[in-house]
Amino acid sequence: MKRFADHSTYRFDVAPEALWQAVSDTDAVNRDAGLPAVRYTFEPRSEGGPATIAHVRVGPLAIEWEEPPFTWEAPYRVSVERRFRGGPFLRFLSDVHVVADGAG
Repeated sequence: MKRFADHSTYRFDVAPEALWQAVSDTDAVNRDAGLPAVRYTFEPRSEGGPATIAHVRVGPLAIEWEEPPFTWEAPYRVSVERRFRGGPFLRFLSDVHVVADGAG
């Protein structure tokens, strides 16, 4: 199994609170990345509470993953994990930190 890791830093001339509006809108981020609309279902778990299961179709591929609750720390962090069920991926993790840097 090959693991990929990527770390990117971007600078914007806005306050963290203003940038938060863009990075925390996960539906818009997915849409802007060209991802198809996600359909969600819920499965009971033996340890209590339902598991959130996401479903998308990308061309001929039906892709499904479990999506634990997001981590939201407004206006400075949003973290998303996807644990795939079959298909070409095993796991995806996005952990976005918004950090003040001078006036922006």
